[in-house]
Amino acid sequence: MLRRIVLIAAAGLALLAVAQLEGDGRGVTRTELTVGATPATVYRRDGAPDSPVVVIAHGFAGSRQLMDSFALTLARAGYVAVSFDFEGHGRNPKPMSGDVTAIEGTTQLLMDELGRVADAALSLPGSDGRLALVGHSMASDIVVRQAIRDDRVGAVVAVSMFSRAVTGDAPRNLLAVAGAWEARLAAEALQALRLADPQAAIGQTVGDPAGGAGRRAVLAPRVEHVGVLYSATTLRETLAWLDASFGRESDAAVVRRGGWIALLMGSVVALGWPLAGAMRRLRGHPCHPSGCRATRSCWPCWHLR
Repeated sequence: MLRRIVLIAAAGLALLAVAQLEGDGRGVTRTELTVGATPATVYRRDGAPDSPVVVIAHGFAGSRQLMDSFALTLARAGYVAVSFDFEGHGRNPKPMSGDVTAIEGTTQLLMDELGRVADAALSLPGSDGRLALVGHSMASDIVVRQAIRDDRVGAVVAVSMFSRAVTGDAPRNLLAVAGAWEARLAAEALQALRLADPQAAIGQTVGDPAGGAGRRAVLAPRVEHVGVLYSATTLRETLAWLDASFGRESDAAVVRRGGWIALLMGSVVALGWPLAGAMRRLRGHPCHPSGCRATRSCWPCWHLR
């Protein structure tokens, strides 16, 4: 009886989580895009006017699916959001290549790939020609370096940032976000802020993003290197920073998917116990379901009839 209760409860919670996650995309059209060998997804709110493009880059061993909260939040706010899989990641068929220890190696190849995706994104219907970059972890360095060499980039959001390319005034309009439980990367965010103002503190904005010279560093509370991607603080700060940089006002709520994803994963794990018990009973039962005349008390055979 307990196994049945767990089975029904876990299945119900899993369905609830799936329904909520699917509902997050209501009103947003997703279109698949291929740039060379690079697979990408375009997110755009139905009926939105022409607006800035935001290209979203995942971290090492990640994929564009991990960045869905950013893409959906920004698309619902009216931006054209484009998320993609770097080479060697997700559904990108091309393996990662180059020398990972040299800026001129793998880093340069990933920057070139980001640049090609940005070119394609800016040519999409709905783009107003303005561009922002969002990157997590490994990609934080990629978006910083690409923004410095590409004058079209008007704003950068670097999540869990580590980049030696940051200077006191480059890239333009840099927001650095770190999880409060990422001590070393939190220190990096503060260091980047203090390159612009040695007296600045976490949570302060230095310069004017509307003029292209803004810089800000914030901590997302109670999260680490992956949880920072789903933090409401991260998403609110990202949206507010892009709005300030591009002179926009968005009233859309951020998409909070982390809790529902955790619920879905927990429900799937919980389903393992009753299902495993059922499989053990089936393997050891002496009668064949097609000929079994057992009553409802014969649980395995009754469920197979």
